[in-house]
Amino acid sequence: MWSTVNQVLGVIAPNEIIGSTCAHILSLCSALLACFGKTDFMRGLVILVTNKMELDVAQLLTSDVLFAHFIDETLAFHHELHSVYLYPAPLHSCLRVLIQPEPFHRWKTIEKKCEQTSVTQSLCEICQF
Repeated sequence: MWSTVNQVLGVIAPNEIIGSTCAHILSLCSALLACFGKTDFMRGLVILVTNKMELDVAQLLTSDVLFAHFIDETLAFHHELHSVYLYPAPLHSCLRVLIQPEPFHRWKTIEKKCEQTSVTQSLCEICQF
């Protein structure tokens, strides 16, 4: 892993500002992993992602398609975090963005629309026979 990091830094090194910034960030990340462990490091990243999601959700609520994609990505991220990386369930979760009143209401509305569309299509298929 460190050889890859060194290769990346070797590419970045000609630009002194970016190189020193990236090296500093990488050293902070490795220090965090050493001090706090994997779970705390993941928790910090989840908090960072959740904060970004909270900032973006207002814009995503304006479009059914964008918000539906946001829901799918959030649920997939949550699932992978817990099933693949064994992130503990009681810790900070990105699902809290989806269960806030406005996003949750919008989610239910989209689900109802999808359900109605599905029922209508099923009835049309039955009527064709």
